[in-house]
Amino acid sequence: MKRLAVLILNYNNREYLESCLDALGKGLRRVSHDTWFLDNASTDGSAAWVREHYPDVRVLENPENKGFAYGNNRGLERIGIGGDPNSGPLGHEFVLLLNPDTEVEKGALPRMLSHMDRHPQVGVVGPRMIRPDGSLDTGCKRGEPTPWKSLAHMTGLRRFFPHSPIWAGYSCGYVRDNEPACVDSVMGACQMMRAEALREVGLLDEDTFFMYGEDLDHCVRFRRKGWQVVYLPEARVLHHKGAATRKDSGRMILEFHRAMWTFHRKHYADSTPWLGNALIRMASWGLGWVKWALNSLLPPDRKHVGSA
Repeated sequence: MKRLAVLILNYNNREYLESCLDALGKGLRRVSHDTWFLDNASTDGSAAWVREHYPDVRVLENPENKGFAYGNNRGLERIGIGGDPNSGPLGHEFVLLLNPDTEVEKGALPRMLSHMDRHPQVGVVGPRMIRPDGSLDTGCKRGEPTPWKSLAHMTGLRRFFPHSPIWAGYSCGYVRDNEPACVDSVMGACQMMRAEALREVGLLDEDTFFMYGEDLDHCVRFRRKGWQVVYLPEARVLHHKGAATRKDSGRMILEFHRAMWTFHRKHYADSTPWLGNALIRMASWGLGWVKWALNSLLPPDRKHVGSA
Protein backbone atom coordinates (compact mmCIF):
# COMPACT_ATOMS: atom_id res chain seq x y z
CA MET A 1 0.00 0.00 0.00
CA LYS A 2 1.35 3.41 -0.97
CA ARG A 3 1.35 6.26 1.52
CA LEU A 4 -0.27 9.02 -0.51
CA ALA A 5 -2.34 9.83 -3.57
CA VAL A 6 -2.01 13.45 -4.72
CA LEU A 7 -4.80 14.96 -6.83
CA ILE A 8 -4.02 18.27 -8.56
CA LEU A 9 -7.09 19.88 -10.11
CA ASN A 10 -6.24 22.38 -12.83
CA TYR A 11 -8.01 24.92 -14.99
CA ASN A 12 -5.80 27.13 -17.16
CA ASN A 13 -2.93 27.39 -14.67
CA ARG A 14 -0.11 26.39 -17.00
CA GLU A 15 2.22 29.14 -15.70
CA TYR A 16 2.24 27.67 -12.17
CA LEU A 17 2.55 23.97 -12.97
CA GLU A 18 6.34 23.66 -13.10
CA SER A 19 6.79 25.31 -9.69
CA CYS A 20 3.97 23.24 -8.20
CA LEU A 21 5.13 19.88 -9.54
CA ASP A 22 8.82 20.47 -8.84
CA ALA A 23 8.11 21.47 -5.23
CA LEU A 24 5.82 18.45 -4.85
CA GLY A 25 8.49 16.09 -6.17
CA LYS A 26 11.07 17.43 -3.73
CA GLY A 27 8.60 17.32 -0.86
CA LEU A 28 7.70 13.66 -1.49
CA ARG A 29 11.13 12.32 -2.40
CA ARG A 30 11.08 9.72 0.38
CA VAL A 31 7.31 9.10 0.40
CA SER A 32 5.67 6.40 -1.74
CA HIS A 33 2.96 8.16 -3.71
CA ASP A 34 1.02 8.54 -6.95
CA THR A 35 0.23 11.91 -8.49
CA TRP A 36 -2.85 12.54 -10.60
CA PHE A 37 -3.21 15.68 -12.71
CA LEU A 38 -6.90 16.37 -13.21
CA ASP A 39 -7.62 18.90 -15.93
CA ASN A 40 -10.99 20.62 -16.15
CA ALA A 41 -11.03 21.28 -19.92
CA SER A 42 -8.21 23.85 -19.90
CA THR A 43 -7.52 25.76 -23.11
CA ASP A 44 -3.87 26.59 -22.38
CA GLY A 45 -2.37 23.19 -23.15
CA SER A 46 -1.83 22.26 -19.51
CA ALA A 47 -2.58 18.56 -19.86
CA ALA A 48 -0.31 18.06 -22.88
CA TRP A 49 2.49 19.98 -21.15
CA VAL A 50 2.30 17.77 -18.05
CA ARG A 51 2.32 14.62 -20.17
CA GLU A 52 5.45 15.80 -21.95
CA HIS A 53 7.45 17.06 -18.99
CA TYR A 54 6.24 14.85 -16.11
CA PRO A 55 5.65 11.36 -17.56
CA ASP A 56 5.27 9.81 -14.09
CA VAL A 57 2.23 11.98 -13.38
CA ARG A 58 -1.05 10.38 -14.40
CA VAL A 59 -3.28 12.73 -16.41
CA LEU A 60 -7.06 12.68 -16.44
CA GLU A 61 -8.83 15.16 -18.72
CA ASN A 62 -12.41 16.05 -17.90
CA PRO A 63 -14.44 16.97 -21.01
CA GLU A 64 -15.78 20.18 -19.43
CA ASN A 65 -15.28 22.39 -16.41
CA LYS A 66 -18.01 21.51 -13.94
CA GLY A 67 -16.23 22.91 -10.92
CA PHE A 68 -13.92 22.01 -8.06
CA ALA A 69 -16.00 19.21 -6.55
CA TYR A 70 -16.77 17.54 -9.88
CA GLY A 71 -13.16 17.57 -11.05
CA ASN A 72 -11.73 16.23 -7.81
CA ASN A 73 -14.43 13.57 -7.54
CA ARG A 74 -13.41 12.10 -10.87
CA GLY A 75 -9.91 11.71 -9.49
CA LEU A 76 -11.13 10.22 -6.22
CA GLU A 77 -13.11 7.67 -8.20
CA ARG A 78 -9.99 6.72 -10.14
CA ILE A 79 -8.15 5.85 -6.93
CA GLY A 80 -11.01 3.68 -5.73
CA ILE A 81 -13.01 6.11 -3.60
CA GLY A 82 -16.53 6.60 -4.82
CA GLY A 83 -17.14 3.29 -6.52
CA ASP A 84 -15.80 3.79 -10.03
CA PRO A 85 -16.40 0.36 -11.65
CA ASN A 86 -13.69 0.97 -14.27
CA SER A 87 -10.76 1.16 -11.88
CA GLY A 88 -9.88 -0.69 -8.71
CA PRO A 89 -8.39 0.95 -5.65
CA LEU A 90 -4.70 1.78 -5.82
CA GLY A 91 -4.27 1.25 -2.11
CA HIS A 92 -3.26 4.54 -0.48
CA GLU A 93 -3.33 5.42 3.20
CA PHE A 94 -3.94 9.13 2.60
CA VAL A 95 -5.24 11.45 -0.12
CA LEU A 96 -4.12 15.02 -0.78
CA LEU A 97 -6.13 17.60 -2.72
CA LEU A 98 -3.74 20.23 -4.05
CA ASN A 99 -4.25 23.36 -6.13
CA PRO A 100 -1.81 23.97 -9.00
CA ASP A 101 -1.07 27.51 -7.74
CA THR A 102 0.64 26.14 -4.62
CA GLU A 103 4.22 25.24 -3.72
CA VAL A 104 4.68 22.86 -0.80
CA GLU A 105 7.70 23.66 1.35
CA LYS A 106 10.20 20.90 1.97
CA GLY A 107 9.06 18.78 4.89
CA ALA A 108 5.47 20.05 4.85
CA LEU A 109 3.79 16.89 3.59
CA PRO A 110 5.88 14.47 5.70
CA ARG A 111 4.92 16.54 8.76
CA MET A 112 1.24 16.26 7.86
CA LEU A 113 1.57 12.51 7.34
CA SER A 114 3.42 12.13 10.63
CA HIS A 115 0.72 14.04 12.50
CA MET A 116 -1.97 11.77 11.11
CA ASP A 117 0.07 8.69 12.03
CA ARG A 118 0.33 9.88 15.63
CA HIS A 119 -3.33 10.91 15.88
CA PRO A 120 -5.62 8.24 14.42
CA GLN A 121 -8.74 10.24 15.28
CA VAL A 122 -7.71 12.96 12.79
CA GLY A 123 -9.45 12.66 9.43
CA VAL A 124 -8.29 15.90 7.79
CA VAL A 125 -5.14 18.02 8.12
CA GLY A 126 -4.43 21.37 6.49
CA PRO A 127 -1.16 23.34 6.49
CA ARG A 128 -0.37 26.98 7.12
CA MET A 129 -1.05 28.63 3.76
CA ILE A 130 1.21 31.60 3.02
CA ARG A 131 0.53 34.31 0.43
CA PRO A 132 3.39 35.56 -1.80
CA ASP A 133 3.73 38.67 0.39
CA GLY A 134 4.33 36.47 3.44
CA SER A 135 0.91 37.02 5.03
CA LEU A 136 -1.36 34.22 6.20
CA ASP A 137 -4.08 33.04 3.84
CA THR A 138 -6.79 33.11 6.50
CA GLY A 139 -8.90 30.53 4.72
CA CYS A 140 -6.55 27.78 5.93
CA LYS A 141 -8.28 27.74 9.35
CA ARG A 142 -12.00 28.43 9.48
CA GLY A 143 -15.03 28.02 11.65
CA GLU A 144 -18.26 26.56 10.34
CA PRO A 145 -20.26 29.45 8.83
CA THR A 146 -23.27 29.44 11.12
CA PRO A 147 -25.83 32.17 10.40
CA TRP A 148 -24.16 34.56 12.88
CA LYS A 149 -20.60 33.81 11.75
CA SER A 150 -21.64 34.28 8.13
CA LEU A 151 -23.19 37.69 8.80
CA ALA A 152 -20.21 38.84 10.85
CA HIS A 153 -17.84 37.76 8.09
CA MET A 154 -19.70 39.09 5.07
CA THR A 155 -20.57 42.45 6.64
CA GLY A 156 -17.02 43.04 7.85
CA LEU A 157 -17.92 43.21 11.55
CA ARG A 158 -15.13 40.73 12.30
CA ARG A 159 -12.56 43.41 11.47
CA PHE A 160 -13.45 45.35 14.61
CA PHE A 161 -12.79 42.30 16.82
CA PRO A 162 -10.32 40.17 14.81
CA HIS A 163 -9.46 37.80 17.68
CA SER A 164 -12.93 37.27 19.08
CA PRO A 165 -14.54 33.81 18.80
CA ILE A 166 -17.91 35.58 18.61
CA TRP A 167 -17.15 38.19 15.94
CA ALA A 168 -14.30 36.46 14.09
CA GLY A 169 -15.50 32.90 14.48
CA TYR A 170 -15.54 32.15 10.75
CA SER A 171 -11.93 33.20 10.21
CA CYS A 172 -10.81 31.55 13.50
CA GLY A 173 -9.15 34.78 14.58
CA TYR A 174 -8.91 33.38 18.10
CA VAL A 175 -6.64 30.53 16.90
CA ARG A 176 -3.01 31.65 16.84
CA ASP A 177 -1.40 31.39 13.45
CA ASN A 178 1.59 29.44 14.78
CA GLU A 179 -0.24 26.95 17.00
CA PRO A 180 -1.85 23.70 15.84
CA ALA A 181 -5.54 23.42 16.62
CA CYS A 182 -8.70 21.51 15.88
CA VAL A 183 -10.79 23.73 13.62
CA ASP A 184 -14.04 23.35 11.74
CA SER A 185 -12.46 23.51 8.29
CA VAL A 186 -9.17 23.80 6.43
CA MET A 187 -8.68 24.83 2.80
CA GLY A 188 -9.30 22.55 -0.17
CA ALA A 189 -6.28 24.10 -1.91
CA CYS A 190 -4.17 21.76 0.24
CA GLN A 191 -6.23 19.29 2.21
CA MET A 192 -4.88 15.91 3.33
CA MET A 193 -7.43 13.22 4.24
CA ARG A 194 -7.22 9.77 5.75
CA ALA A 195 -8.45 7.34 3.08
CA GLU A 196 -10.38 5.30 5.63
CA ALA A 197 -12.25 8.41 6.78
CA LEU A 198 -12.78 9.63 3.23
CA ARG A 199 -14.40 6.36 2.20
CA GLU A 200 -16.77 6.73 5.16
CA VAL A 201 -17.61 10.38 4.48
CA GLY A 202 -17.85 10.14 0.71
CA LEU A 203 -17.09 12.40 -2.22
CA LEU A 204 -17.33 16.17 -2.41
CA ASP A 205 -20.84 17.51 -3.01
CA GLU A 206 -20.71 18.27 -6.73
CA ASP A 207 -24.50 18.52 -7.02
CA THR A 208 -24.69 21.53 -4.68
CA PHE A 209 -21.41 23.42 -5.06
CA PHE A 210 -19.47 24.64 -8.12
CA MET A 211 -16.65 26.71 -6.65
CA TYR A 212 -16.13 27.70 -3.02
CA GLY A 213 -17.88 26.02 -0.13
CA GLU A 214 -17.11 22.43 -1.12
CA ASP A 215 -14.21 22.13 1.30
CA LEU A 216 -16.26 23.66 4.12
CA ASP A 217 -19.09 21.24 3.48
CA HIS A 218 -16.70 18.29 3.26
CA CYS A 219 -14.99 19.16 6.56
CA VAL A 220 -18.40 19.54 8.25
CA ARG A 221 -19.28 16.04 7.08
CA PHE A 222 -15.98 14.67 8.42
CA ARG A 223 -16.64 16.19 11.85
CA ARG A 224 -20.22 14.92 11.94
CA LYS A 225 -18.83 11.42 11.41
CA GLY A 226 -16.60 11.92 14.45
CA TRP A 227 -13.32 12.75 12.69
CA GLN A 228 -11.16 15.69 13.74
CA VAL A 229 -10.05 18.46 11.37
CA VAL A 230 -6.66 19.94 12.26
CA TYR A 231 -4.78 23.11 11.29
CA LEU A 232 -1.04 22.28 11.34
CA PRO A 233 1.10 25.45 11.00
CA GLU A 234 4.43 23.60 11.17
CA ALA A 235 3.59 22.49 7.61
CA ARG A 236 3.81 25.48 5.28
CA VAL A 237 2.57 25.88 1.70
CA LEU A 238 2.91 28.90 -0.55
CA HIS A 239 -0.39 29.86 -2.19
CA HIS A 240 -0.54 32.11 -5.24
CA LYS A 241 -4.20 32.63 -4.48
CA GLY A 242 -6.48 33.56 -7.34
CA ALA A 243 -4.20 32.37 -10.13
CA ALA A 244 -7.13 31.27 -12.27
CA THR A 245 -9.97 33.14 -10.60
CA ARG A 246 -8.42 36.58 -11.09
CA LYS A 247 -8.86 36.04 -14.83
CA ASP A 248 -12.60 36.28 -14.21
CA SER A 249 -12.53 37.96 -10.82
CA GLY A 250 -16.00 39.52 -10.98
CA ARG A 251 -17.66 36.19 -11.53
CA MET A 252 -15.59 34.56 -8.78
CA ILE A 253 -16.64 37.20 -6.25
CA LEU A 254 -20.26 36.38 -7.01
CA GLU A 255 -19.50 32.65 -6.86
CA PHE A 256 -18.06 33.02 -3.36
CA HIS A 257 -21.13 34.86 -2.06
CA ARG A 258 -23.42 32.40 -3.81
CA ALA A 259 -21.56 29.58 -2.07
CA MET A 260 -22.08 31.20 1.34
CA TRP A 261 -25.83 31.21 0.73
CA THR A 262 -25.72 27.68 -0.71
CA PHE A 263 -23.95 26.39 2.40
CA HIS A 264 -26.49 28.09 4.66
CA ARG A 265 -29.39 26.72 2.64
CA LYS A 266 -28.03 23.17 2.85
CA HIS A 267 -27.12 23.12 6.55
CA TYR A 268 -29.08 25.83 8.36
CA ALA A 269 -32.07 27.15 6.43
CA ASP A 270 -34.54 24.61 7.84
CA SER A 271 -33.67 25.48 11.44
CA THR A 272 -33.36 29.26 10.96
CA PRO A 273 -36.34 31.67 11.30
CA TRP A 274 -37.45 33.26 8.07
CA LEU A 275 -36.00 36.65 9.04
CA GLY A 276 -32.58 35.11 9.60
CA ASN A 277 -32.73 33.38 6.24
CA ALA A 278 -33.73 36.65 4.59
CA LEU A 279 -30.81 38.51 6.19
CA ILE A 280 -28.32 35.84 5.17
CA ARG A 281 -29.61 35.84 1.62
CA MET A 282 -29.52 39.64 1.36
CA ALA A 283 -26.00 39.72 2.79
CA SER A 284 -24.84 36.97 0.44
CA TRP A 285 -26.22 38.41 -2.78
CA GLY A 286 -26.42 42.11 -1.94
CA LEU A 287 -22.86 42.42 -0.68
CA GLY A 288 -21.67 40.19 -3.48
CA TRP A 289 -23.01 42.58 -6.11
CA VAL A 290 -21.65 45.62 -4.26
CA LYS A 291 -18.18 44.06 -4.16
CA TRP A 292 -18.53 43.06 -7.82
CA ALA A 293 -19.33 46.67 -8.78
CA LEU A 294 -16.43 48.11 -6.78
CA ASN A 295 -14.06 45.49 -8.15
CA SER A 296 -15.01 46.34 -11.73
CA LEU A 297 -13.60 49.84 -11.20
CA LEU A 298 -10.13 48.55 -10.26
CA PRO A 299 -7.24 48.08 -12.72
CA PRO A 300 -6.51 44.45 -13.66
CA ASP A 301 -3.51 44.06 -11.33
CA ARG A 302 -5.54 45.15 -8.30
CA LYS A 303 -8.70 43.16 -8.87
CA HIS A 304 -9.87 40.98 -6.00
CA VAL A 305 -10.91 37.35 -6.09
CA GLY A 306 -13.62 35.48 -4.27
CA SER A 307 -12.04 34.49 -1.00
CA ALA A 308 -12.74 32.00 1.73
